[in-house]
Amino acid sequence: MSVPNHPAIAAEILGVESSAVFEVAPSGPPRRLAGTPGGPAEAFDPGETAEPFLRRALEKEEATVYDVRAGDAEDPLAVAMRRLSIRSAAAVPLCAGDQCLGVLYADSRLDEQPFDGLGLELLGAI
Repeated sequence: MSVPNHPAIAAEILGVESSAVFEVAPSGPPRRLAGTPGGPAEAFDPGETAEPFLRRALEKEEATVYDVRAGDAEDPLAVAMRRLSIRSAAAVPLCAGDQCLGVLYADSRLDEQPFDGLGLELLGAI
């Protein structure tokens, strides 16, 4: 499947640190299809570390935000995010019609929350 590099657009518009598009199949780990070069998303594999987070967004069919400051200290995603100084991450399901096939993942090191209502709407529109 060929995917335009929409994550780079998300990073530029919202000022996020890094972003990626993942295909999330019913079984097996999420597969990275596209993403911003460099940044925290390449320092760890959010598709493996964040698999439960990505699947939750896909199953709920709605954007989900993870704030490391509110997360469980032992959660593998929180541990990886703290190691890379990431403050928050968003997962937005990518749906066409009644079928959701993937998730747009974005993370930020900013103290303020870039993934508020408008930020999530912009990610969903991309």
